[in-house]
Amino acid sequence: MEELHADVQRQIRVKQNAALIEARDKEEAETMRRFQEGMRSELVGAPSKPDTTVTQSHESQRTQQVKEASLKGAASSASTNPWVNAKNAPETEAWAPQLRKRDQEGYTFTVKSPELGSGSDQEEGGGGEGVREGEAVDRWGVGIVTRTNSSSPAESVLALPAGVASIHAESIHDLNLGHSAIFPIMPEFFQRYDRKTFSKKEETAMMIESFTLDFRPGPDPPGWKPIVHPEGILYFYNEEKSAVTEANLYNHLYLEKITSDIATLEDFIRSRNLKMPEDYTLAMDLTMPLEGASYTDYYYADHDKKIVFFLDDVAAESNLPVWSQLKGVTSIAHLKHEVEAQYWYHGVLYPCTIKLAPEHVFELRDIILHYLGDIMTSHYSTSPYTPSELNTMLSQVNNLRKNLDHTSSPGAVNLLTRQKFLNWHGVPEARIYRDQSVYGERTHKTLLIKTLSPLLFSAPDVHLKSLEKLWVDGLMHGPVWREAIGKLNDEWQEFTLYATVLLNANVAYLAIQSIDTVAAGYRSPIQVENSWDNGRSGEW
Repeated sequence: MEELHADVQRQIRVKQNAALIEARDKEEAETMRRFQEGMRSELVGAPSKPDTTVTQSHESQRTQQVKEASLKGAASSASTNPWVNAKNAPETEAWAPQLRKRDQEGYTFTVKSPELGSGSDQEEGGGGEGVREGEAVDRWGVGIVTRTNSSSPAESVLALPAGVASIHAESIHDLNLGHSAIFPIMPEFFQRYDRKTFSKKEETAMMIESFTLDFRPGPDPPGWKPIVHPEGILYFYNEEKSAVTEANLYNHLYLEKITSDIATLEDFIRSRNLKMPEDYTLAMDLTMPLEGASYTDYYYADHDKKIVFFLDDVAAESNLPVWSQLKGVTSIAHLKHEVEAQYWYHGVLYPCTIKLAPEHVFELRDIILHYLGDIMTSHYSTSPYTPSELNTMLSQVNNLRKNLDHTSSPGAVNLLTRQKFLNWHGVPEARIYRDQSVYGERTHKTLLIKTLSPLLFSAPDVHLKSLEKLWVDGLMHGPVWREAIGKLNDEWQEFTLYATVLLNANVAYLAIQSIDTVAAGYRSPIQVENSWDNGRSGEW
């Protein structure tokens, strides 16, 4: 089922990439057409035959006013845009009339050409994210907020109330890799635990040659260092490229494919003038089936922000395994918890790429201590672990502080960060108690329960309420489930004991041959109901 799910997701990504490529080609063709028309109108200029009519005079004045306003707006943008300087001023004037505006539900977008600046013309510190409040206002008199994305010279202007920026309105021109054989993927979807590589079960013979000091299968691939994971998986790390992969790079075909894919990603980054984080790792998962084309899954891990990112758009609902457990997620701050959990899962896969800092260990210790205190003071704690498990983790964390100079596997951080996402930390709907639904749902009893519950002395109501507290929003805590099952087992054992006592009493009662004081042919209704032979015990 997992392989089928992965294939379906990959087919979806192929279709999405194909759609992105088609949309990008159409947009480039439309942009080129508009550019050519604009340049043609600039070169043609005024009509050859002068016209002195009033209408044309007004149109000429209006055209001149629009042109002056456009040039003024471009000059104002050039004074605040780090991608436009004195060297670009003539180019800016030529491009100013080509500014394209769109009206969508009251929002005004202005997309400027990425040709306004180049990586060589960037001012120091001009890259990176930032939100700047512009001087212009839209047609409703609302201040315009300008957002520049990464180090790309592409820029979008969005009409929003001053001081308010919408992350969903960011627009980086053509920032999608859209490759037909390189797909974005979350770390949790890497195929480490799904690989089916087997050895032949046959007798073999090997000779250890004299003075053999090196037991590697071959010389290390250029630039790559082989590393064995504590679980036993062999993977390769390239410090120069900040890349890691589990592909067997001793095979020259795999090495060529990985090298080519890295070059493709680097060319895309260079062509878009993207400023990558100072400390990051590229992880690549290569699949080369016996039949069909090979493909590579990838993601980037930002070690400063503790997140994963991609060069493609990624749909959370189809790329996050935990997404199906939650409904109604709309906050980007809420989503960040799961993206951070995926980062720490990357640390579980490739511990050599992450070096824990003291603040990480202290944060982990504080979370464990909070869970311990929460369990002791609340019967409905959201802790996913028992006190004994938390105490074991706490002792390991305390020992971890002594080894901060060495790279460690941050598996516990991944598990605890996942709980922040599942419990909606950082958003108004956060779950405080384990039995608290973030959706405010109220379950309704079925007609069957309403009918049978009074006949069974309301026992179904009690069990139903217990199950509702165990299963909240589709989530179940392992320790709580084990505790509930233990209580049910104890209850069933007590019922068995009671039933045995009643059975023994009934057998003892039936062992009495007769207690009649009247004629042998008469039996009371009670005797008839409790007799094995339906009232014929007197015939023994």
